Amino acid sequence: MFFLTVSSIVITTALLMVTFYNIFNRQMEAEVKRQALFFEKVLDFHDSHLEYLNSLVATSGVIRVSLIDSGGVVIFDNFQDPKVMGLHLDRPEIKQAFEEGAGQAARFSDTLGEKTFYYALKLDNGSVLRLAETADNNMLARSLPLVIIIVGLAILISYLLSGRLTKRIVSPINNIDLSNSNGFIYDELAPFAKMIKSQKEQINKQILELGDRAATIKTITENMKEGILLLDNKGAILLANDSVLELFNAGGNYVGENTLGLIRSPELQKGIKKTLSGTGCDIPTIINNKNIHVFLNPVFANGVVNGAIALFLDITSKASAEKMRREFSANVSHELKTPLTTILGLSEMIYNDMVKHSDIKNFSGKIKGESSRLIALIEDIIKISEMDEGAGDKQFTNFDIKCVALEVIEQLYPLAESEGISISAVGSKSLIYANKQLIFEMLYNLVENGIKYNKAGGSARITVSTENNKTKIEVADTGIGIAEVHFSRIFERFYRVDKSRSKKTGGTGLGLSIVKHVVEYHGGSIDIKSVLGNGTTITILI
Repeated sequence: MFFLTVSSIVITTALLMVTFYNIFNRQMEAEVKRQALFFEKVLDFHDSHLEYLNSLVATSGVIRVSLIDSGGVVIFDNFQDPKVMGLHLDRPEIKQAFEEGAGQAARFSDTLGEKTFYYALKLDNGSVLRLAETADNNMLARSLPLVIIIVGLAILISYLLSGRLTKRIVSPINNIDLSNSNGFIYDELAPFAKMIKSQKEQINKQILELGDRAATIKTITENMKEGILLLDNKGAILLANDSVLELFNAGGNYVGENTLGLIRSPELQKGIKKTLSGTGCDIPTIINNKNIHVFLNPVFANGVVNGAIALFLDITSKASAEKMRREFSANVSHELKTPLTTILGLSEMIYNDMVKHSDIKNFSGKIKGESSRLIALIEDIIKISEMDEGAGDKQFTNFDIKCVALEVIEQLYPLAESEGISISAVGSKSLIYANKQLIFEMLYNLVENGIKYNKAGGSARITVSTENNKTKIEVADTGIGIAEVHFSRIFERFYRVDKSRSKKTGGTGLGLSIVKHVVEYHGGSIDIKSVLGNGTTITILI
C-alpha cells in the first residue's frame, strides 16, 4: 500500500507539473495574441503607426513590439535598434502572417533558459505587427525544492497512515477466531473462514482418529508377549516393543538407531539383510537362554522394499513341553516295558514247565506284584491326562479339607504302622470348593511319600490352616530329605531322586507330578522346603 501510494504521488506530481507547464504555455500564447489584437485595433485609429508605437510602448518594458514592412525590414522595435536587425522574412511567424494574415511561434533559448512567445498580425497597410513576450522557464526549477518537500511530506504521511491502516485492516484477519461464530469477520472472507473452519474440524477429527489408532497400536504392541521389531529400508529401527527390549535385556529408546545397537547375533543380522533385499525368512535361535523363533518378512510399497517386520516368538515353554513329551514317552515306554517283560518272562517259564511246582506260588506272586504296579502306573497316567484335559469340572463341591486329611491318615495308618512311622492330621476346620477326589489323591500321595521315604521311628503330619483367605496345607515329615539341586525337577513325571529306593518302595515316579497337577488344576501354588537327611515340608495354597 505504501509503495503504491508513493508511486501515485510521484506520478501525479510529475503529470501535474507537465500539465501546469502546458497550461502556462497556452496562457502565454493567448496573452501575446490578445495583446497583438489590442495593438491592432488601437493602430487602426492612428495614421502614424510609428509615432503611436513609440508613445505606447515607452512605458512598457515587458512586451516586445516590432513593426516589419512588406520587405521584411524592421522599422520599429522597442527592445533593439532596428538598424542593426536584419531582414525578418525567414521568421516563421512573419512568414505565416504575410501568407495567412496572422502567425505565431515560440522559441527557446538554451543559453538564457527562457522561452519567447511570438504573435504576428498583417496590418491593412501591408506591414506586420509582431508582439513577443518572454517566459522564465527556470520558474519550475526554482519551485522544485518546494515540490520535493511537499512530496516528501506526502510520502511520510502516507507511510504512517498506510502502516496504521494496514494493521487496522489486517488485525481482524489475524484475530479470526474460527471457534467463535459470533466474532467479527469481513464479509469477503466469510466463505473462506467457513471453509477453513470445516477443514479444521475435519483435520481435528482425523487427528483424533489417528491418535486413537496410534494409541490402540501402541497398547497392543506394548502388551504383546511376542516381540515386534519394525525396520525401515535402511535397517533403522522404527518400533521396538517392550517384549523385544526385555528379550535382549535392553533399556532406553532405540528408535532411529541401527539394529546392531540392539541385536548382536550374526545369524539374525544376516537374516535382516536378506529380508531387506526382498526375501523373508524364519530363524530358530537362542537368545539369553530362551528358545526364540524369529520370523522376518519384507514390507513392500509399490513393488519396492520399504522396510521389514520381525516377530520374536518365545517357544521356550513349547520346546520344554516337547522335551517333556519325548521324555514322558520314553519313560512310559520304559516303565511299561519293565513290568511287562517281567510278567512275560515269568509266564513263559511257567507255561513251558520250567518252574518247579514249589516255586509256582512265588512266581505267581511276582506276576501279581508287577501287574499291580503296571495297573497303578496306568491309573496315574490316566489321572494326569484327565487333569491336563480339564476333566472333572462338574465334580467341584464344598467340603471340609480337614475331614479329607483325616480320611487319608486312616487309610494309610496300616502302611505307616508297618513301617514304624507315626502319622497325624491337625488344624482347624477349613471349607474349600474343589474336586474332593483329587484333593484326596494329592494328600494321599504326599503322606505316602512321607511314609516311604522316612526313617524308622519318624513321623509325617498334615497341618490345615487359613492364610490370606486361602486354605493352607502343610505336609511335613522327618524323612531322608531332598537335596536342593533336585527342587526344580522334583515335580517332573517319572523323575526320581533315588531310583533304587523308588523301585524298592514300588513307586511309579508320578506321585509328585500328580500333586502338582492337582494344585495347578485348582489354581493354587506349591512350595517345597527340604534339608538332605533332615526331612521335607511341602506347602500348598489353594
